[in-house]
Amino acid sequence: PQKTTTKKNTAAQKPTASQNARKKEDINALKNKQDKLKKQMQNTDKKLSETRKNTMQSLRELERLNEDIVYRDQIIKKQADELNRYSEQIDSLNVSIDKLSVEYDKLKKKQSDMIYYAFMTKNSQSDFIIYILSSKNFQEAYRRVIYLSNLATIRKEQSAELSRTKQDIQVKRDKVDRLKSTTKSLMAKQEKEKEFALYQKQKQDKLLVSLKAQEKLLKNELEKQQIASERLNQKIQNIISQQA
Repeated sequence: PQKTTTKKNTAAQKPTASQNARKKEDINALKNKQDKLKKQMQNTDKKLSETRKNTMQSLRELERLNEDIVYRDQIIKKQADELNRYSEQIDSLNVSIDKLSVEYDKLKKKQSDMIYYAFMTKNSQSDFIIYILSSKNFQEAYRRVIYLSNLATIRKEQSAELSRTKQDIQVKRDKVDRLKSTTKSLMAKQEKEKEFALYQKQKQDKLLVSLKAQEKLLKNELEKQQIASERLNQKIQNIISQQA
């Protein structure tokens, strides 16, 4: 009997036209998805860049506000020291004024007593004569006569000098008091500016926390999109390799 050999076909069958068309449609669909994903990635990357830029701006503004607060604290401390110094000066000047007032009142009383004594003894010269005659010598007697003659004038001049000194100190005190009031106003302004800076700092702190959280979300989103893009690209490559 005649032997027949059957040839086995081990070669892979070539894809049909319909299969190629379907694969081409799959590739196009995947490429469309990839194009959309690329646009999404570009948009996410743009948002991430803007967020990073805003974060840097917020950090710089926060640094500026911190420096401003430190600067105003220094000014307020200096002004507080000035206020304490002005208060001490005013207290010291008030003490001087009080002392001069007491001395002035004493001199005025002595003047009043002298006038009263002179009025009561105007018809009697015995005390005056006794005071003069009790002198040790002529020079002393002469000095006593001159002294008694000028005593009222001396007391009046002393009172006037005390009054002028008191007025001078009052002028100086009033000047220091005006400086104190001005410094107090400037200090209040600085404290108000500091409060505003602290308020702005609080807003920047909240904004910075929000921006960092947004930056983290965008980074995660971009990473997911990159992974999805790589998977789509791998699928496309697999389909192409199957057609070869």
